[in-house]
Amino acid sequence: MTASIRGWLQDLARIDWTLTAGRIWTLVVYVLVTMLAPIVARGAVDAPKPEVKSASLLGIPIGKTSTLVLYGEGLEPKSAAIKPPLAVKLVEWHATDAKNKAKGSRQVTIEVTVPPTCPQDTFELSLTQPDNSVIKTSICVTEAAAIEVPIKKPSFSYSNAMRLPGPSAAVTGQLDGDTADVVRLDAKAGETWEITLLSSRAGSLLDPILRIRDSHHTPLALSTGDKKKDRRITFRVPTDGAYFVEITEAEARGGAGYNYRLAVLRKP
Repeated sequence: MTASIRGWLQDLARIDWTLTAGRIWTLVVYVLVTMLAPIVARGAVDAPKPEVKSASLLGIPIGKTSTLVLYGEGLEPKSAAIKPPLAVKLVEWHATDAKNKAKGSRQVTIEVTVPPTCPQDTFELSLTQPDNSVIKTSICVTEAAAIEVPIKKPSFSYSNAMRLPGPSAAVTGQLDGDTADVVRLDAKAGETWEITLLSSRAGSLLDPILRIRDSHHTPLALSTGDKKKDRRITFRVPTDGAYFVEITEAEARGGAGYNYRLAVLRKP
């Protein structure tokens, strides 16, 4: 063995390997932290803010217990609360299924009970997350109807207007483009009908105009104004015949988000 090799081995034996290993480990940790920190930070920025984006019902009817599904991001509530006289019960939350993915990655199911004496108003619902942060959304109380059905399309003209399915009915729908949605009402002279349209108060983009026309398409009643207020018409029927309830948008807009709930009730 040459002197140089022998000297190298002796130097190697004199190294404090414990100290060196500690320094190497510190260097490895430093490199990993330096590399991973931007990735973690970017992930925190990219993570969606917990929020409610939409709901399965535009309005909750008076005097009933309704099942409401909320869709959004990061929804994992441990509890739900609302001011009296409403009552809520958290049923479950889970990832949205394939057909509802566009509405958000999470959905929450809640039972909402509205007493018969509750005013038609807007109430704040609070969802408490596992970290005790609170997500808030609104619940709109509206008229109860014996039947609730979606609008049958096409329904933009008097000839293809959807016939009201009964004397106590709610019709839900979405305005498409600049066309109207029209519902046909067959009524008798002397009857009184309460007609209410819920839209913007419940978060819809719709600024609605509500009209009633007779069988000759002559306008008989109109409700418009502040978009945040429901449209209401009390209609006393002048003669037997067909009448048309017409929904349009103030600026001829429509599409996704231009939703409504039309309640048409014959008074006793």
